[in-house]
Amino acid sequence: MDVIDCTDVAEATNGFSGAELAALIEDTMFAAFSDGGREITTEDVVLAAKATKPLSVTAGDKIKALRDRLDGVARPASRVVSKTTQVVGRRVD
Repeated sequence: MDVIDCTDVAEATNGFSGAELAALIEDTMFAAFSDGGREITTEDVVLAAKATKPLSVTAGDKIKALRDRLDGVARPASRVVSKTTQVVGRRVD
């Protein structure tokens, strides 16, 4: 069983939502199954991510405008976290 390198996947999927990540993995699983029923690899996931534009990119201007309009009006759904996160011993900004 191959191990998926989460650091490489995280770098390739910056800006993806949880739903987009789930769909990406599902697409990767179908592709690997069609390729002889093999297990997915880190390379499979990274290649699929490179071929996908997340909503944060395709609708980035609309999302920013909505956030700007609601700043100070709406309460955040979750607590604000630092822009810098520690992932498997490496900093991700």
